[in-house]
Amino acid sequence: MSRPKPVSVRPLPVAGEKAFYRLAVILMIVGVLYWAQTVILPLALAVLFAFALTPVADWMERRKFGRVPAALLSTAAVIALIVGVLTIAERQTEQLVNDLRGDVYRENVTRKLDPILDLINRLDKVESQVTPAPQPKPPGEPPKPSDPPTPVVLKQPGPGIIGWLPSLARPVAEVAATLLLVAVLTVFMLVQRETTRDRVIGLARRRQLAMTTRALDDAAHRVGRFLLLQAATNAVMGLIVGVGLGLIGVPYPALWGMLTAALRFLPYVGIWLSALFPFCLALAVYPGWGPALLVLALYGGFDLVMTNAVEPLLFGHGTGVSSMALVLAAVFWAFLWGPVGLLLAVPLTVCLVVLGEHVPSLSFLRTLLGDAPAVDPGALFFHRALVGDYDGAAVLIGEQSGTPLVEVYGQVLLPALVQAKMERERGNLDTDEERRVYRAARAVLSGVLATRRPTESGADAAKGAGPVVIGCAAHGLPDQVAVGMLRDLVVGAGGEMVVVPSTKLAAEVASRVQAGRVVTVCIATIAPGGLSRAARLCEQVRAGKTGSRVVVGRWGFEPDENAAEKFLKSSGASLLTRTLAETLHEVAPEARPALPPEPLPALRPAPVGA
Repeated sequence: MSRPKPVSVRPLPVAGEKAFYRLAVILMIVGVLYWAQTVILPLALAVLFAFALTPVADWMERRKFGRVPAALLSTAAVIALIVGVLTIAERQTEQLVNDLRGDVYRENVTRKLDPILDLINRLDKVESQVTPAPQPKPPGEPPKPSDPPTPVVLKQPGPGIIGWLPSLARPVAEVAATLLLVAVLTVFMLVQRETTRDRVIGLARRRQLAMTTRALDDAAHRVGRFLLLQAATNAVMGLIVGVGLGLIGVPYPALWGMLTAALRFLPYVGIWLSALFPFCLALAVYPGWGPALLVLALYGGFDLVMTNAVEPLLFGHGTGVSSMALVLAAVFWAFLWGPVGLLLAVPLTVCLVVLGEHVPSLSFLRTLLGDAPAVDPGALFFHRALVGDYDGAAVLIGEQSGTPLVEVYGQVLLPALVQAKMERERGNLDTDEERRVYRAARAVLSGVLATRRPTESGADAAKGAGPVVIGCAAHGLPDQVAVGMLRDLVVGAGGEMVVVPSTKLAAEVASRVQAGRVVTVCIATIAPGGLSRAARLCEQVRAGKTGSRVVVGRWGFEPDENAAEKFLKSSGASLLTRTLAETLHEVAPEARPALPPEPLPALRPAPVGA
């Protein structure tokens, strides 16, 4: 009876439509964020301040303050701190402006600008010498009319200070109203923080309550921790800058220290904006360039120490955002909302990463913005082997030197073999490309992993009268490589395993059983394909009536796992395992692999024709 051809159903072309709709939704959200920033910005700032003040409000409530007094006092304390700092800054700025009007500062600035002006004049002279002279007028050409006389316009005197008041009142009133709205929203959020949180959770469906709760807690923890540590490091940086500028001799070091602590909340650009003012002041105060260069060295040196040593030690991976994502987020939010967007860039990006980690449909946000590797090691090995970068594949395996061998095999090499076979079945790889991946796996096994694999002498020492595992590859090179990796793990765990070809499997099992050995048969097969050959080998072993246990390591993606398991067990298999670690545990119970029996990573079926 001829076997019917499998029917392949091509899925509807909805992937492109989903991508289009997703892009349209993103563009619509960006448009709303831009055009509605008058409403959204105060709300976002209030949420940020509520995150920052929640620990303070909780501390005050534990000291027998009520909910409302704690919220009011914590908000008022922050406002008083900001007003006090601004008052001190205003007074020192006024003194600075009065000092800069002196002739000494003007002379120092002029002396430093003279060389630059001379250079510009020389360049102008060179340009005039290089520029060709104007052509003489041909004879008989009438002269051009002279330039028209400059009209004289009599202007009335300006309206004065009182006349400017109406034009100044509107922006000042808008800023004051925005700040007042932020303060009021912050107080209400602090008072109603549990209620607001419960309402957000209530928006989720009942089956999504756990996911929503984890997402909110994760976002609150990350943002709150970031703000606390950022405030602490900024305060330390401001103190260091103030002391350093005082030692250099720059006037008003306290002002510049406070400015540094405040502007450093703006990622990347804040530190250099704060350095610009004392740098220009040092140019004006001192006749030479030395103090000004010391100011730049002070800011640059300590910012490098803070950014590359102190903050990674304190923050760790607390935010979960990659460095490149932070740069792009800072540019995006600054373009969208200006300086306020730059201030909110990190907290907003952290919230997006949290959404990507907890909401499956938004997982692309975690891939784009998160600090976790975007591609798992197995996919990286497959990519490097596919392009023939054997050195890169070896380096990738070498980086796993501290990882147990069972994890290197189960999470890097075996997924690469599975991926190669899957892509070949889909028609995305030709035979040469598929074999390139297999050769790369064998190359690293005999190369960079050679010192970690058990030697032949070690394998011989394990031989005796105890249990023995007889391994066999169902079909093809990938199964042979996989069963060889399983043998390494069994021998490394102190067991005995021999690998035989499929034509000698039944005879080898019978021979070992007759010798009084307890035999476990392991048939290795990588999906897709090879199922019927594995079933035939199971039937051959069972036909020998040796009573041996037959374990089939079926590794890779199986479209119908239950049907495959029933088919193999009906052919004589005792057990079907899905991962290399699970197989090792079944055939060598004395080995306790650190890797739990989880599915292979990044091995999901792609749409037909993808």
